[in-house]
Amino acid sequence: QLDVTPDVLILGAGIAGMEAALALASEDRKIYLVERSSELGGVSAGFSRLLPRQGGDPEKIRSRIGEVEKNENIRIFKDSELKSVIGFLGNYEVVVEGQDGEDPADLVVGAIIIATGFRLMDLREIPGFDFSDDDDVYSSMEIEKMLADSGSVAMKSGEAPKSAAFIHCAGRGEKGYCSQICCNYMLKLSGSIKEQSSSIEAVEYFRDLCLPHKKDQEFRDSVADAGVELRRFSSIRIEGTTVIAEGMDGAESKQSYDMVIVAPAMCPAAGTGELAELMELPLHETGFFQEAHQTTNPVGTATDGMFVIGAAQGPRGITS
Repeated sequence: QLDVTPDVLILGAGIAGMEAALALASEDRKIYLVERSSELGGVSAGFSRLLPRQGGDPEKIRSRIGEVEKNENIRIFKDSELKSVIGFLGNYEVVVEGQDGEDPADLVVGAIIIATGFRLMDLREIPGFDFSDDDDVYSSMEIEKMLADSGSVAMKSGEAPKSAAFIHCAGRGEKGYCSQICCNYMLKLSGSIKEQSSSIEAVEYFRDLCLPHKKDQEFRDSVADAGVELRRFSSIRIEGTTVIAEGMDGAESKQSYDMVIVAPAMCPAAGTGELAELMELPLHETGFFQEAHQTTNPVGTATDGMFVIGAAQGPRGITS
């Protein structure tokens, strides 16, 4: 007869990983939270603001990070990765190793939760996006960082743009799925730029708008009322900061901007394939971890005692 341990290993300290850690940690259950980077909070920790329906103020995320760091029942491993795992539900022997050569930690846990998140598709992987390092072409996360660091957006010259194009759905055709969150956060970014200066021309190019929550249409309308123009396209490409778009009627338009901001597709986090092989877990055809059953067991996996949550199992935002 083997002892069963209630302790849990969580891989990834973004929003999903932190929430799971806080929900499960107790005097009777220790949580080992493993993060590959040097900071907690994941991608969301770098946001300048949240959506209105999420409260707007990113202080909420910083507050949750503080709660995790202060919780005596959560042991945090930063700059660390899972190196080995053997065992079964209730008794997994795992080795966590730091990237700086620290002695590995040998742990015994009853369950493992994968919350490794996502990465964004490299803009240079997207067909039809032809630009150089000198062009003012940015990913959405680069603009998020710019806003978080300085509170405003500027071109490489240091000057504020007079016009900006926001391109949705970049890489969707190649990946074969909608990333679900891009429409809302691109509306957030264009709204932020209009707040910076109402004279900045802001145009959103979209194929389809994904606005799944009750407040999303109202948010979209408020951004449009602020002067952001929305244009639907059937196909799109860029040459530097010139946008060539084909409308739904087949007519082609060509317009140059000071700045082009792109929402690339959400992809599985770096190292997902290697982690899946280590844990002997299947991946979905999209490259994300495969849940046991989308309806009846949406966080379970093919192995008892191993679970997958958050964007590790597919595109989703903070609320999900």
